[in-house]
Amino acid sequence: METRKGLDGRTRPRLLVVEDNFPVAEGLRYLLEGLGCDVAGMAADVPRALELVERVPFDLVLLDIDLRGEHVEPVATAARRQGKPVIFISGYGEAYLLPAHLRELPRLEKPVEPDRLRAAIDEALAITPAG
Repeated sequence: METRKGLDGRTRPRLLVVEDNFPVAEGLRYLLEGLGCDVAGMAADVPRALELVERVPFDLVLLDIDLRGEHVEPVATAARRQGKPVIFISGYGEAYLLPAHLRELPRLEKPVEPDRLRAAIDEALAITPAG
């Protein structure tokens, strides 16, 4: 797979976006691309997200915690099994819905501030072993 570099010479991380609200998902795509990331795939439900995790090369996954009543824990677990970082994005403070083993993962509140998102992505990719 070809690695793309941004104008600043940095490698563009490939992200999966799992979000059930289309306008929010498209807003995230626009924001991520502006931050120098590539969106490798998008999903609005758990089955499609699991398919992406298994089939699409990616560096990090952004997960809405609740997808129309469907919990994203299986997606987070699948990504972590591959050694990939996970960042949760929540609109309602749903951290209490996360199983204990996922509560230590980064979580940002919607609407996401660009600087906070970039910092969270940089930190997650810096502490994740290359794999």
